Amino acid sequence: MFSVCAVSIVMGVPSVKREVHSYLTDTLSSLMSELSPAEKDDCVIVVLIAEADQQYASSVADNLKRLFPAEIQSGLLEVVSPSVHFYPDFSKLRESFGDPKERVRWRTKQNLDYCFLMMYAQSKGTYYVQLEDDIVARPTYFTTMKNFALQQPLEEWMILEFSQLGFIGEFTIMTFG
Repeated sequence: MFSVCAVSIVMGVPSVKREVHSYLTDTLSSLMSELSPAEKDDCVIVVLIAEADQQYASSVADNLKRLFPAEIQSGLLEVVSPSVHFYPDFSKLRESFGDPKERVRWRTKQNLDYCFLMMYAQSKGTYYVQLEDDIVARPTYFTTMKNFALQQPLEEWMILEFSQLGFIGEFTIMTFG
C-alpha cells in the first residue's frame, strides 16, 4: 500500500553541463506552463544538477531561483545537487560491454544521478516520472499520465513507459508503493 505523500507525481529532471546550449529553463517553462493550478498543487518538479563542479551547480541553482521564484517558493520546483563526495573515483572503473572508459564513466555517473534523484523524490509523491532536461510538454500531459497510471491495476506494474526510446528521453512512471 502507498504511504501518504504530499503529491501524486514527482517529476525528476536530471541535468548536466552541456557543451553548447542548455535547454533546462525551456523544459521547466514548458512543463510548468502546461499545468493547471490544481495540477501544480498535485506535483513537484525536482531538478538534479548532476555536476560535481559546485561553482557550476550553484550558478545553475541561482539562475533557476531568479527565473522561477514563485515556483520555488510554492514548492512546485525544487533544485538539488549531490555533494562532491557523492561520486566515486571514476578512474577505477572497469571497461564493460566493449565500451571505452569514457562511455563506462558516463553510464556509471548517469546511473548514480538517477539513483540520487529517485531516492530524493521517494518520500515526496506516489508516482515518480523520469524526464530529460530537453523536452517540450504537451497540453494535458500531467492528467494524461496520472489517469493512465491510475487505470492500471497496481499489483501488475512497477514501471509504465510512455515511449519506446528506453529510459532516456521518455516519461516513465514508477510507483513508490
